[in-house]
Amino acid sequence: MKVSIVMAVYNGEVFLENSLTSILSQLNPEDEIIIINDASTDQSLDIIHSLQDSRISIIQNERNQGVNISFLKGLYLATGQLIFIADQDDTWKENKVEYCRELFHQHSIGLLVHNGTIFQYSKPTGKTIFEINKSGKGFWKNFRSDTYVGCCMVMRGDIRHQLLPKAQFRNVMYDHYLGLMAELKNVDTLFTDESLIEYHRHGNNLTDIGQRRNLGLVVWDRIRLGFMLIINRWL
Repeated sequence: MKVSIVMAVYNGEVFLENSLTSILSQLNPEDEIIIINDASTDQSLDIIHSLQDSRISIIQNERNQGVNISFLKGLYLATGQLIFIADQDDTWKENKVEYCRELFHQHSIGLLVHNGTIFQYSKPTGKTIFEINKSGKGFWKNFRSDTYVGCCMVMRGDIRHQLLPKAQFRNVMYDHYLGLMAELKNVDTLFTDESLIEYHRHGNNLTDIGQRRNLGLVVWDRIRLGFMLIINRWL
């Protein structure tokens, strides 16, 4: 079962090598990592090239397009039977790929969401993503407060095009959209409490688990998300 890893990278030099090393050690020769480099200005590209691994493919954005466009681009390009989403600053537990493969063998599912252990400036907090987010299935539950966290999601390659948008809104979070589209399309989804990543908070995260946001911004985000779901549901 070929595995694809999709990672968007933007100025990720601090954690990137550790993140990629934790992934590469679990992959087979036929597997792939698709990295969308979103016009990084630091040493990210040099770090990727220094690994000298033929399983890594780099797609270069000529200008910064943002995390959502970048991840969706990578998901369209993935060729694996299982597609994992990876953040540039998280560390994978050494059994993540095998554990997820086994769950897809055991269950007739199209989408898997696993747990993660939260680290603050490289120190464990004792909390998990599921604990903070109260993670689980349900359209309206997740419309109000998203618990589909991209770096914890794995999908079957053959259901990808049911979920990916034909019309994109730059500022709609890609994982929130994918999770809600999976709910609308009745994709068999499994949430497992097994923690398979170290999720690193470090002050430069684009999104932060448990972060409080301005109510007006949340309402506007949900309006955009709703329009994107409506448009793509019927395209």
